This record gives sequence, C-alpha cells and structure tokens, in this order.
Amino acid sequence: FHIYTYQKLESPEPGILTNLTDPHSLPQNFVLHPAFPNPFNAEIQIRYDLPVAQKLSLQVYDIQGRQLSQLYHGYQTAGSHQLSWNAQNNDGLPLSSGVYILRLQSDTKLQTQKVVLIK
Repeated sequence: FHIYTYQKLESPEPGILTNLTDPHSLPQNFVLHPAFPNPFNAEIQIRYDLPVAQKLSLQVYDIQGRQLSQLYHGYQTAGSHQLSWNAQNNDGLPLSSGVYILRLQSDTKLQTQKVVLIK
C-alpha cells in the first residue's frame, strides 16, 4: 500500500497538511526544505522531512521574534510532509509585506528559514 498525494499539491487549501511519503522509503534526516515560492504573495508551500514520528511545532515569527502564527503543533508521523500558509496570523488577519521566520522544532531538533511576503 503506497500513499502518494501529489494531486493535492496542485491547489492545497491553506493549512492542509499533506503526507508525501512512500511508507517504504522514509527520509533519513530532519529537514525543513526551502519554502516556495519565496518571495511569495498570497500563499507559500512549506515542506519538511521527519525520519521518525515525533512531537513537533511549526511556527511563523516576525523579525522582532514575536510569534504570529502556529501552523502545526502535535504529534507527526515519520515521512515527508507539506502544508500551505496563507500569510495570516493566528487571528486570521492578513500579514503585511515583510520578512518572516519559519521555525520547525521537535524535542531534539530546530531549523529556521527566512521567507519574504510581498503584497
């Protein structure tokens, strides 16, 4: 049994988490891949790999270190995952143009990435 969801990636709804992994070939490393497109306008795709199932969080911060959006928090299966972010904060309000930091954190790993929103 194989799970491939590449069809969903053509127009994923904001915040929809998609598992892209063939369960027979799990990733070897904890990786936050480059988000795309970057810079972005309305929506950005965020992809990451987990070699083992683990608790993790994916958050968006402004350059002053304030958390603006909690994209995911909880237990995540091993594999390659993707979600889309529609440049809104936790209250559903649109963010203004600027530089934002994606932060993917597990109990033992942390990776960050800069993304640029241009309206």
